[in-house]
Amino acid sequence: MYPPTNWAAPLQSETFGGVEPVNGTQKGAATSSAVPTTKEGAGKGARNGNKTGQIRARHLVTRPTTNDEARPDPVHGAESRRRNQTVKSDAPVIQPTMSLKEAVPCNEKSMEPRRAQRGDYWVLYNYVPMSMAVRCWESVTYTTHADYTFLDNLEPLLERWRAPISIAMHAPGTDFAATLDAIKYSRNCGSPLVSQLVTFHVFFSSKHVPKVVDISCERNYS
Repeated sequence: MYPPTNWAAPLQSETFGGVEPVNGTQKGAATSSAVPTTKEGAGKGARNGNKTGQIRARHLVTRPTTNDEARPDPVHGAESRRRNQTVKSDAPVIQPTMSLKEAVPCNEKSMEPRRAQRGDYWVLYNYVPMSMAVRCWESVTYTTHADYTFLDNLEPLLERWRAPISIAMHAPGTDFAATLDAIKYSRNCGSPLVSQLVTFHVFFSSKHVPKVVDISCERNYS
């Protein structure tokens, strides 16, 4: 049996504006699906007695916008500008006060002389400490390293820095005694800032340990 030629066509009851009996009457005529686009077409539908299929046409009237209507509302426009405008004021912004100690969190380190080994090196920490007591949050310490032949640059650095300086002195073998003499000369014969603001640390390799290391040598420099 061959299928009908209108295989994809819907049934008559499913078509737009189809006739479907409801309680013995017809619900809309097939001709009511055609929308009258003119007044003449609408009049014909009324004359045919098809009141249910009559469509009241709405005419969209367009007109140009006048200048008064295009002008923004002064009340709402001002409020919108105030919302979008950054508030400018000459009054200074008052921030909560904070002390320097609260702003610079740090931990105090002991200035007591001590010995420690770091890898292949022995370090004599705070071998000759500075005489001035400075809190960790009061200043910034300038750290560097050198040997006794470069101590002539210490005083010009102090004149510019005017704050604590920490120097690690390399003193291997026989240079240990010469390093101690250079430190003593800088503290006693140079600027008073050396003894006030400079802390000397001494380090040397475990392969070049000095013959004599006076642990209490820092007492002779105070």
